[in-house]
Amino acid sequence: MKRNQLALTLAGLLFAPVGAAFAQDAATPPPPPPPQDQAKQLQTITVTGSAVPRIDVETPSPVTVLTAQQIQRSGMTTVSDVVRSISADNSGSIPNAFANGFAAGSSGVALRGLTVNSTLVLVDGHRAASYPVADDGQRSFVDLNTIPLAAVDRIEVLKDGASSLYGADAIAGVVNIILKPNYKGVEGTVDVGTSQHGGGFTRKATLLAGAGDLEKDGHNGYIAIQYQKDNPIWLRQRGFPFNTQDLRSIGGPDLNIGQPGQRTGSVYGSVTPGSLTRPGDITSGTPNAGAYSQQIAHSPVSARVPERVARGVMTTGVIVLDSPNEFVLDFLQGLSRPPSIAARVVLPPAVMFSFVASLRDNLNKYTERFGPPAPLPKPPPQQPRPSIQELYEHFKLPEDLMSGAYANSVLIGHSPSEFLFDFITGFYPTASVSCRVFLSAQQVPRTLETLNAALGTYQKRFPPRPNRSRR
Repeated sequence: MKRNQLALTLAGLLFAPVGAAFAQDAATPPPPPPPQDQAKQLQTITVTGSAVPRIDVETPSPVTVLTAQQIQRSGMTTVSDVVRSISADNSGSIPNAFANGFAAGSSGVALRGLTVNSTLVLVDGHRAASYPVADDGQRSFVDLNTIPLAAVDRIEVLKDGASSLYGADAIAGVVNIILKPNYKGVEGTVDVGTSQHGGGFTRKATLLAGAGDLEKDGHNGYIAIQYQKDNPIWLRQRGFPFNTQDLRSIGGPDLNIGQPGQRTGSVYGSVTPGSLTRPGDITSGTPNAGAYSQQIAHSPVSARVPERVARGVMTTGVIVLDSPNEFVLDFLQGLSRPPSIAARVVLPPAVMFSFVASLRDNLNKYTERFGPPAPLPKPPPQQPRPSIQELYEHFKLPEDLMSGAYANSVLIGHSPSEFLFDFITGFYPTASVSCRVFLSAQQVPRTLETLNAALGTYQKRFPPRPNRSRR
């Protein structure tokens, strides 16, 4: 019993100092907080795009960064000039001077020699709206002229494919145009200039104005405007040999279209009324005095072929409808079920007559080279001829073919087994194939008979009006 009391007494002595120590620690006041002037404000980090920007050495793909200071020192005045000055920009890009395409007046970038629809253009890491008119009518791109250079903070160019991140339109690379995060104040520039020998007058004006502070006011807004116009430089504004087509003085040809009888040459042939000094000798002809020479200039037919018509349609016949102003050719597919109209082409009467004459010539050339096409089986005798209503009740006309494809010229080709018809719409700025039709060589003679019969009916129904001259 005494041992237990002694043990309890010792235990109490052992725990007494510890309890006192805990009480002393609890009574100690906390340290004072650090002064406010020692607190550090962390710098704001802005991330654009899908990855944090890093230096060129660290990135897995090469990235070229052009800052606003570098652009200003380069002397370039537009975003188009800056982006297209990169070595990765190659063939396929659209310069401002390209005036023969669908998207004339715009500017697009094409990295690594691919087309403009293979290079993705971003603005602050976001996709930008495409130019309203596609390149060649089928390749969409972003017009760099819509971005004022005064608002650009830097331009990042990924010179490697990024289709895994952005899609197929980034196969050639990505151009990320970073705009200024904020701007306060007013800044404007006006530039005018001309060339040394005249022509090419240019004028440019920029305006950048903004107000507000993001850090102090919590808001900022600015507007950037850029205007630029460049006049062309004509060949007539330059001296010899640029201002003439006659290069005979320096050993060249005379490219002027002239009169051979007046000793003015031409790269084209011409026909002049004349007479033979030696009867029967065609090499002794001399032009008649004062006779007019008619130029012979061959203009080959060329047109772009859109992807939607490149494959063409195989047909087995044609139905011809006419009116005073046009012909409608409905090419048929009789093997499909139900039978359907595969293509509808609208031709003016003049083009229709030329088409039939050209088809007749092509069939003659085919016969000379490969022999006459194998004849088709003749239809059953005494079979009643169906009416137009019965034909169109039998053949299905898809809704997308109801309006037809207009054409003002036709290109015809043939092989041993088939004929090709490219119906071309030759409007400015580029001719384009509006419909491509294939026809087996066996079907061509019967098709030619149908077209000839349609022309005969047209001439009877709509005879040409006689020209009445006033006396």
